Amino acid sequence: YEAVRDSIVESIVENSQDRQADTRTPTTNMGRTVQGLKRFWASHIKAATWARVMDGGKDGGPMWEYFVRVANERGDYETDQRGKATEALSKIMAPVFALGKMGGKGQFFPSINKSLNREARIALALNVGNEGNLQRLLGGEGWTAARIMPVLQSLTEQEKAAVQAVWDHFETYRPEIGAKHKRIYGKEPEWVTAGSAVTEALGLRGGYYPIKYDPAASQRAEEHADAEGAKRQLQGAYTTATTRRSFTKSRVKEVNGRPLLYTLSGLYSGVNDVIHDLAWHEWLIDTNRLLRSKTLDGAIRNIYGPEVKAQFKTWAADIAEGGKGTDAALDQSLSYLRQGVSISGLGFNVWTAFQQPLGITQSIVRVGLPWIGRGIAKTIANPAAAAREANEMSSFMENRARTRLRELNELRNRVQGQPAGKEIMGQYAFWLMMQFQRMADVPTWHGAYEKAIAEGNEDARAIALADQAVIDSQGGGQLKDLSAIERGGPAQKLFTVFYSFMNTSFNLGVAQTMTADTPAKKAKLASDYLMLYVLPPILGYFLKNALMAGDSGDEDDLVALSKKLAANQLDFLMGQMVVMREFSEAAKTVAGISEFGRDYSGPAGLRLITDAGKAAKQIEQGEIDDALRKALVNVGGTLLGLPSAQINRTITGVKAIADGETSNPLAPVFGFQNKR
Repeated sequence: YEAVRDSIVESIVENSQDRQADTRTPTTNMGRTVQGLKRFWASHIKAATWARVMDGGKDGGPMWEYFVRVANERGDYETDQRGKATEALSKIMAPVFALGKMGGKGQFFPSINKSLNREARIALALNVGNEGNLQRLLGGEGWTAARIMPVLQSLTEQEKAAVQAVWDHFETYRPEIGAKHKRIYGKEPEWVTAGSAVTEALGLRGGYYPIKYDPAASQRAEEHADAEGAKRQLQGAYTTATTRRSFTKSRVKEVNGRPLLYTLSGLYSGVNDVIHDLAWHEWLIDTNRLLRSKTLDGAIRNIYGPEVKAQFKTWAADIAEGGKGTDAALDQSLSYLRQGVSISGLGFNVWTAFQQPLGITQSIVRVGLPWIGRGIAKTIANPAAAAREANEMSSFMENRARTRLRELNELRNRVQGQPAGKEIMGQYAFWLMMQFQRMADVPTWHGAYEKAIAEGNEDARAIALADQAVIDSQGGGQLKDLSAIERGGPAQKLFTVFYSFMNTSFNLGVAQTMTADTPAKKAKLASDYLMLYVLPPILGYFLKNALMAGDSGDEDDLVALSKKLAANQLDFLMGQMVVMREFSEAAKTVAGISEFGRDYSGPAGLRLITDAGKAAKQIEQGEIDDALRKALVNVGGTLLGLPSAQINRTITGVKAIADGETSNPLAPVFGFQNKR
């Protein structure tokens, strides 16, 4: 521990460039304003970027080695295990779902004077697998075993088989849980004994199932949930954040008056909690110990400021929490709204997919042109083989299609049950975009891998460095890869929809600027800024004009072209930071190029409100036209999670062909544009 700590501190001091931070609380209004701006700026920067800055911009420095590399490994493990769990639980529950609907009023059981639908009956059955769960089930409602037998006897053989299979699935985690517990505490946990008097009567073995109390059913259950949340907040603020571990806690003999939750949320959240704990518990112990070091704290705090040290603390706390979220109705609604906006804007969006390879300019800045050139050459020679090789060597690259974006990670990388339509959207809405993203990811990975090998790294380390190069240059959607501004609560996330690429670009610029400690590096900054902030909007504009049917009018009016390019450039630069990007339309007005702007409609995450207003206005006008169609499609897309952007673009293109405005066969794919 001391050797690791000292090597990190030595690296931070050595690469400090004589920086000296102000660590005192300001006493003036100006000072407080400046401090607030520093915190806001720091919240945009990812932990991995801070680590790279403190390592002096070098690949594989101590901060990366002991904080970020291990976090990447644990994130890859979690993604892999959740994918396996989703597959296993889907197979277990498929015969049950095939029997018919799970919801509705269900069947009335006189013995308990309650109606239970199929989901509730299965959830009740899952809670009789051991004596602890059975006692809480009966004690929560004041029932007896005899009174619940009619409910259990109503289960089909397929349902009873699924219940036992769920218990058996939880049992598969026992070896890893026991081994981890023994490494940390010196002994295995006190295991829940499978089986109860009820399971014996049903002919089932029984097993473990997470206990979930219904906070709506009793004050005690609600207070328990509140206390657990408060305890975790206290841990994050004053002690050390850690993962949930309810499956290893000793259970008291009896709990009465706290009804259980009769939904399958215990199944999905329970499996998520087990996997998350196995992935992160030990990493959090090591990370928290380092972050509590006065020596390390002093180095970061005195050189980079308390706001930077706070980023590492909140990073660890957010990873510990695991993005579990809140049950508050407003927060759940905002999360649903945000994910609906993401799918409606990016889902099946061909134009967005075609833009993904342009991210290679960021890879050139991060890895270097010669090495990216090698990666491109290898990929062009045999694209399928290059992608297959990267996937075989790197678990991160194999799972890349599930973790590239925050919203994609939320949709695809969580063990859960969901309606068939939403499951299809989660699996396929971003498929095309990720195929084109590989055109940047795969060359970046191979170029960074060859560079790491050339620098003398052994194979496993070279793979880890290549993974990091892809994350740094192309972005990542796991919690560990996000800046604090992106990891915020549901309301804050509304301001960061469609922000992933911009934040990645911003972080690269910060890393290159803060590590330019030699004349050569400072001279190179001009080309870095060109690749990061100038070329992407220009290339994007001309690519759009090349692919989209219609006439933009640029060939006839160079003044208009220059203004359009200036408007795109302004959008890109102001899009680097949250809140600032909301003022890009106002900036265009000030710059005299407002004719190439858009009517500001608020943060992207709140697009539904604007679209609903437009739809209402169009309906009031009583005219069925393109404006009404677009507004209604946008509203429906956000509410139902449908790809409204592509739907509207396709309809516009088809209509343009039908009206004789174009004969371009690409119009239904990329849309149609007129002079403006």
